[in-house]
Amino acid sequence: MTLPAGRPSFFVVYTELPNLNPNDFLPSLVRLVPAGQDWRVAAMAGGRADARSRDATDWVIARDLNQDVVPSAIEGRGPGIVQLRPRAALTPGDYAIVLRPAFAHGYSGRELLGDEGVGVVFNAAWTFKIK
Repeated sequence: MTLPAGRPSFFVVYTELPNLNPNDFLPSLVRLVPAGQDWRVAAMAGGRADARSRDATDWVIARDLNQDVVPSAIEGRGPGIVQLRPRAALTPGDYAIVLRPAFAHGYSGRELLGDEGVGVVFNAAWTFKIK
């Protein structure tokens, strides 16, 4: 999806997270980094080589995640329902709305890199482009 330059407003609904509490997450607007012809990077975090099989909750994503967050105002409308507005006009480029933990919490590599629970949240992004 391509949007015109400016300060778009987003109505974000994430009330039906599988086996998760929507109050534990908040949406973030991030600028994506080009990483090849059809790829973009939303966020990066360093982890152990065996992270996918580890159960130790040694990743505190709120502290460890590197991402280009766009300063935004978030207005709650209810659990898992918010209005998100960038504080300044968005410059041309690729962006995404992603869900992130609302507070610092340790996660295991198995949780984050899995395809259930919180892994679903960290593997999802709604992408768009500003012209």
